[in-house]
Amino acid sequence: MNSSQALTASSPAAGSSLMDTSVTRSVATLAIDVLERAFQRVTSSGARLDGGDGAEAVAAGVLIASTIPDSPISIDPDDGLRGPLPKIPTSLRALARLALDRVLQDGSEMATGWVDSADADQWRREVPRILEALEEPTGH
Repeated sequence: MNSSQALTASSPAAGSSLMDTSVTRSVATLAIDVLERAFQRVTSSGARLDGGDGAEAVAAGVLIASTIPDSPISIDPDDGLRGPLPKIPTSLRALARLALDRVLQDGSEMATGWVDSADADQWRREVPRILEALEEPTGH
């Protein structure tokens, strides 16, 4: 390494780039962890599923489904995402499907706790669409 390379490698700009990459990876890891915990709360809920946990799992499922190429599920940019989600591990898609399936079952406040029947009907149509978007493609 010559002196010019040494200066460049130790300059604040080089350190900043390394730190930016590290921060980006940390944020991506945190995002994945948050989504995974939302699904795990649902899949490990037992006989009764809290409506708040179910709603978080559905929202997390929408986020993941929206990252899939050619997915019919999309998110309005005005709804709060400030940037793209990191690459979603395949295992998280599988966990999302398990969680959303659980949200639709008996014992889920999301499945039974609706005051407005029109909202309930719309929700019952949308969750299966999200589940379908999360399905792994079969043979190409």
